[in-house]
Amino acid sequence: MDKYECCICKGLVSSEEPSHYLDPCSLLLVSNIDQGLDHQKEQDFYCHFECFRKLVNDDNIMYIMEPD
Repeated sequence: MDKYECCICKGLVSSEEPSHYLDPCSLLLVSNIDQGLDHQKEQDFYCHFECFRKLVNDDNIMYIMEPD
């Protein structure tokens, strides 16, 4: 069973008992996006989908929620 800690609420994000059908989620932070790949760094941060949705105030940018 995969378990992750949500970077927003610090709660458990589980792939076996997801709190949302899109869980677990990973946010990819990329630094220096205006520079070449050799100057960029990236890191994954895990979270609950609902925590992230609330953080960005669900302002209709969540096309990931739309049916395929």
